[in-house]
Amino acid sequence: EFVMMKSGARPGDLIAVTGPLGLGAAGTELLLSGTDTAGFEVAVEKSLKPIARVKEASRMARSGLVSSATDITDGLISELGELRDASGVGMRIHEVKLPVPPQVSEAASVLGVDPLELALYYGEDFELVFTAPPDAMEELSRIMKVHIIGEVIESPSIEMVDKHGDTYKLHVRGYEHLRP
Repeated sequence: EFVMMKSGARPGDLIAVTGPLGLGAAGTELLLSGTDTAGFEVAVEKSLKPIARVKEASRMARSGLVSSATDITDGLISELGELRDASGVGMRIHEVKLPVPPQVSEAASVLGVDPLELALYYGEDFELVFTAPPDAMEELSRIMKVHIIGEVIESPSIEMVDKHGDTYKLHVRGYEHLRP
C-alpha cells in the first residue's frame, strides 16, 4: 500500500507525466460522434480499456523521490490545479514538451476540435502527473518512463508557454464533453 501526496511541490521542481496525453479523449469522442474509427485503433483501445499506472505509482512511492503526485482522471489542468492548491505553488507547462501523439491531432481534426483541448482538459488517460526536484527526476527517469512537461513556480497560477514562446494563464475547469 502506498500513498501519493498532492501537497509537497516546491518552486524549482519539475513537472512530469508517465505517458501520452489525449489518446483516451480522442478515442471516446470518436466513438461518441459515430465517426469511422479506422486508423484510430490505439485511441479507441485507450478509451475502452484504460490501464491505471499502478506499477509506476508504486515505483514512485517506494523511491521517495516524488514531491507530489496524482492520477489524471479529470484532465491534466484540473489535476495540476489540485497539486497547486495543495502545495501553495504555481505550475508552468510547455506546449512543445507535452506528449501528445499524432493520432490525437488527427482525431481532433476529424472531430473539429483543438487537440490541446483533448490533451489538457479531458482526462481519460489515467496517466500520473507528478513533481520532483531536477536531480530526483533524473533518477526517476532511470527506473521508469517520464515526460518532463514543465516546472513548479512561485506565482500561484497555472501557465502555458505555447509553441511560439508566449506565456498565458490556463483556467482550471473540468472537461465538458463535446456536443454533436
